[in-house]
Amino acid sequence: MPRKDPTGGNAPEKPPRARKPRRETPVDRKSFGYDPLMGLESIQTTMSGLLTELFARRSTADLPWEPPIDLFEEGRTLVVLVNLPGFQRDDVHLHAFESLLIVRGRSSEASLSEVAQLHVGERPRGVFHRAIPLPFAIRSEGITATLRDGVLRVVLPLEGKRPVRSVQIEID
Repeated sequence: MPRKDPTGGNAPEKPPRARKPRRETPVDRKSFGYDPLMGLESIQTTMSGLLTELFARRSTADLPWEPPIDLFEEGRTLVVLVNLPGFQRDDVHLHAFESLLIVRGRSSEASLSEVAQLHVGERPRGVFHRAIPLPFAIRSEGITATLRDGVLRVVLPLEGKRPVRSVQIEID
């Protein structure tokens, strides 16, 4: 059927386009001296390496961790409870400042043997460090700490229950 001409007449039919034959062998992009996809391949290689390094199985001793804590006021003292399952007294070090408690240590638990293959590793291992800001100034005399059943209990006497001195800074 002839096509209608916009002016109202009949326009002759156009012959169908001839398709170009497809190449049977793929073209080597690099043979042209310029590879437009080389940049994408470089990005893919870089990202693949980063992801492999990120998700590679590493020893849990290499990963930093922080033990969970509870901090509460009991009478005229602050009490800090720190969960440290499997830790011994000699594995933990405490330092107290006017308004900061630092708990750090290293797990003394023997690492897995060379023939063991870890399938699930959720227990904390290795070095930890936790700086705990205290809501009140404390006295350095009379601080006590005990480690029983995997819970470190630190009792810090309050220095008159006044908040730590702070200064408000005006922004210009």
